[in-house]
Amino acid sequence: MTQPTNVSYGEFPAERLALYIHAIRRLPASEQAAVLWHLWHLCDCCLELAPVIAALRKAGLDPEQMPLPQR
Repeated sequence: MTQPTNVSYGEFPAERLALYIHAIRRLPASEQAAVLWHLWHLCDCCLELAPVIAALRKAGLDPEQMPLPQR
């Protein structure tokens, strides 16, 4: 898995993004999928999450590649 680099994405500092990525990776796979799915859909609602999505992709957690969460 790719580790986040020490760069910032927009207004999100790399340290904060690294904490988000670490927290998501610690979740069970089904919960990872749910978190990433919801982040992706929030981004679709015009919220400015593009920097977060870009950092997740770089870390190997691409929301578009995750299965839909089971309800």
